[in-house]
Amino acid sequence: MKVLVANPPWPGPGYGARSDVRWPHKRSDKYIEYPIYLSYTAAVLHEAGFEVSFLDAVMDELSIAEFAQRVHDLNPRLALLETSTPSIEFE
Repeated sequence: MKVLVANPPWPGPGYGARSDVRWPHKRSDKYIEYPIYLSYTAAVLHEAGFEVSFLDAVMDELSIAEFAQRVHDLNPRLALLETSTPSIEFE
């Protein structure tokens, strides 16, 4: 089964710090934490035999439309997204 593990975009000025932070927030500088929990999830799924794709839209500075197109192109049967209350209106 094709599975997508993704850190979705957080549009607007600044850079969204959501992965591996206790208080998700926006930053003015491009300091982005490596999404270790998403990476771990992808590795566990891969080891279990799933066909896994990983997409970090914050790091890649993808718009919502670009992210949606990449998800469409990957055509996963299941998508796992990291979400947070401050960015929920975009997810």
